[in-house]
Amino acid sequence: MSKNKIWLRAEIKPHERRTPLTPQDAKKLLASGHKVVVESSKDRIFSDIEYQEAGCELVEAGSWQDKALLNAYILGIKELPNSKEALRHTHIYFAHVYKGQDGAEAILSRFKEGEGLLYDLEFLQDEHKCRVAFFSYWAGVAGCAVTLLLWIQKYHNKKRPFKIPEFYPSEEELVKDLEEELSKIEKPSSLVIGAPGRCAKGVMYLLKKLNLDITAWYKKDTHGLTEYPGILNHELLFNCIYLRNEIVPFITSEQLKEKKKLSMIGDISCDPDGPFNPLPIYNEITTFKQPTVQAGDAEDNVDVMAIDHLPSFLPRESSIDFSNQLLPHLQALLEEGATSAVWEQAARYYYDNVNA
Repeated sequence: MSKNKIWLRAEIKPHERRTPLTPQDAKKLLASGHKVVVESSKDRIFSDIEYQEAGCELVEAGSWQDKALLNAYILGIKELPNSKEALRHTHIYFAHVYKGQDGAEAILSRFKEGEGLLYDLEFLQDEHKCRVAFFSYWAGVAGCAVTLLLWIQKYHNKKRPFKIPEFYPSEEELVKDLEEELSKIEKPSSLVIGAPGRCAKGVMYLLKKLNLDITAWYKKDTHGLTEYPGILNHELLFNCIYLRNEIVPFITSEQLKEKKKLSMIGDISCDPDGPFNPLPIYNEITTFKQPTVQAGDAEDNVDVMAIDHLPSFLPRESSIDFSNQLLPHLQALLEEGATSAVWEQAARYYYDNVNA
């Protein structure tokens, strides 16, 4: 049976406003002769009307489970509804099931039982094993913004938990608010670790836009070191590295007790439970409602922001960018089937794990 339909499902994760397919890009698929079904969503940053005006068929949220035929690709961002029912469809989303995460075995079992198929967005890679669509740049922009908003509150001696909006409707409004707040205080110095990665580029883009001082560390600036004293000399630290092996921690609990300027850490890489966490001074992910955790003892006066879905803070810009990256690969999938290296490798990841 030819799979020639995209079924864009509504997200169930609280406050998730992103989408992997914007109305503008859905319109391009429709113009190519493909069908796009969109589940209604009150949270998605793009309205139902925008999808209808693009020509998409609008259906009830969650109806893919009962009404989508097996010739549909079920497209989403985050996790599926919690259930024990077998999964019969082909799904495209960030499943987070290939690295031993909590609940991974149960999800894979549901796919195996239903003879469904998972194309994990995290594992869509070209022939050079480079990811073809990612949110990391906007994770950097959003992570930088959130960290600055939190640091400003701390500068003004606001009480914890600090408060931040769940999202901004546009980057323009966000920058305007930050410029206004920063104009009232002495501007902080920032250290960005992980340049020139995509995430770090997002951080530095916003810092430069706000005319803030930046120190950027590349691999050569950390390679072979047994300690990193320069970290303590900046008010803000942004960790943007993706580690695949163990390194000397950037900061230890003992170092937190030293004299320092460091006040706020934006751990955008956010891997407190990982085996290679370079910031073993905290051990829990934070949220938009509880955006920081204190590192070390209270008197050490260092807070960590470690929200694990930061691009949701700027859902419009991050969705437009991601959808634009994903679109040509969706076009290829609909027109040629899963014959390209991108989809073949994603299927291979799935079968290697589901049959392990």
